[in-house]
Amino acid sequence: MKCPRCSNQTLMNETYEGVTLDRCLSCLGTWLDDGELIEIIETEEKEFGISLTKETLQKSFSGIPESEKQDDLACPKCNKQMRALNYVYSSGVIVDRCPDNHGVWLDVEELEKVQIYKEQWSKKTAERKEELDKVIENIESEHNKKLEQLDEEIASQYLFGSAIKKVLGLFD
Repeated sequence: MKCPRCSNQTLMNETYEGVTLDRCLSCLGTWLDDGELIEIIETEEKEFGISLTKETLQKSFSGIPESEKQDDLACPKCNKQMRALNYVYSSGVIVDRCPDNHGVWLDVEELEKVQIYKEQWSKKTAERKEELDKVIENIESEHNKKLEQLDEEIASQYLFGSAIKKVLGLFD
């Protein structure tokens, strides 16, 4: 396959976190067949530097730069024009996806940035899980208390109604 960025460079196979991907030795971009990106981001083997992590997180929620929208990259498998997408809609990491779902093209360091973004969100979620569990527990406790109160009100209304009917002689 040829590099969509360099056009004349052949992509070379490389194993990265257990996945065989295709990398351009000229621009260092990466082609991932459909499904390979998910395999890589679920592995979490590679460590990333602080500066790349900060750079990645600062670009979150930044949208797609106009220059990325203007790219005219063709899928190396079907030759159709790929579409620039903001990975998970708000990461600030722009990937190019084949319209026929053959895969994605990531420019230099974008694969690492996708991993950083996913790992940071997973880490934050885990850190907040205990706090969220307490909130859920409190909500459930309050809900159960209200249900018990309603049960008591219904039972007392039923007993009151039954007593009134007995007094009025409606029941034998």
